[in-house]
Amino acid sequence: MSDLVLAGVAAAAAAVALAVALRLLHRPLAATLLELCGEPHRAQFWTQMVTTALLVGTLGAALMGMLFASGQDTVFAVSVLLRWLLLGLLGGVAVIAATVVLFTLRHREHPCPPYGAGAVPPAEEPR
Repeated sequence: MSDLVLAGVAAAAAAVALAVALRLLHRPLAATLLELCGEPHRAQFWTQMVTTALLVGTLGAALMGMLFASGQDTVFAVSVLLRWLLLGLLGGVAVIAATVVLFTLRHREHPCPPYGAGAVPPAEEPR
């Protein structure tokens, strides 16, 4: 099996797995990030950043699998690519989940400013 066909199989499998994962994660993650960030434009930025990081990480892991799959028979090569794809996807989701949990714990200790206040606290009025 040529490397080009293996790359096509990896890309197709990555597209399907990523579409399912992002569809399931997008709405709850956006709501959680809105709560943690305090403002919609910040939550939207971090939601897009997480989506991009998950996409790039999963595709990178699937392409890393090509190093181990090239030169093998077709069934074994595809199974190696799918294992690397799932490893990248699950690893990315685990990193995202750990980050959100850490920020949620931090949010309990240091709550965000009220909506519209921004990240900079208001200056004290002179007396």
